[in-house]
Amino acid sequence: MICQAGDQIHRFELPKALYVRRNFQDATAVHDYLTKGSKPIADGKLYIDPTPDHLPTQYQPWISGRFVRENGRFMDVKIGDEIYQIGTQGHDGQHRIMGLLKRADIQPFTQQALVHEHLEGDVFHASEMTPRLLEDPAGKDDPELPRYLFLGDSISGEYDKSLRTELKRRLNVYHPPTNCGPVKKGVQNIVQWLGAYDQRRLQWDVIRVNFGHWKSQKTKEEYQSGLEAVLSE
Repeated sequence: MICQAGDQIHRFELPKALYVRRNFQDATAVHDYLTKGSKPIADGKLYIDPTPDHLPTQYQPWISGRFVRENGRFMDVKIGDEIYQIGTQGHDGQHRIMGLLKRADIQPFTQQALVHEHLEGDVFHASEMTPRLLEDPAGKDDPELPRYLFLGDSISGEYDKSLRTELKRRLNVYHPPTNCGPVKKGVQNIVQWLGAYDQRRLQWDVIRVNFGHWKSQKTKEEYQSGLEAVLSE
């Protein structure tokens, strides 16, 4: 991550080892989770301090372990010998790292990061950093399969996992690590979402678009204009 304040440029490398913890409200919430089996859960938090493996109990209502990899909209978290899926909370689906207090805490990692800050003169004061773990755009591809990018709003999160399951071994499936939202957000972000598609193994063979019509007061013409701008890219 690179931050510029005035004429100074600061480079920060983010942590390799990350830990996830999700607290349950009470014993009833723990019971509800345990009876639902391995269904993914949301609203965990991401930490850089080592967090012991823990499965939820009535009197210790939390689940925690080490982040292993992204899995669609969730994170695979290893607890003992098992893998659990936990979503983390943060701005626009990004993963909030807790406890980043000083430069010495920051170690190499590959992420995007949204930094909430303000400038006082030429001094950059960061009050909150919400990194987003990124998929390697080529590292997990099967080079024999076409590459499929789907752009969708929150509804796409509901079918994300089943879509990936159905297309496994047929397509390499990708979705930007965010809610793609209304078409206005698509216009603002489409270049970033497409990435370096002119490079070998980073091209897109199929692109599917599913933007929500969030602003019902907007006219059909405005929506169509935005959609055409996205498609032209």
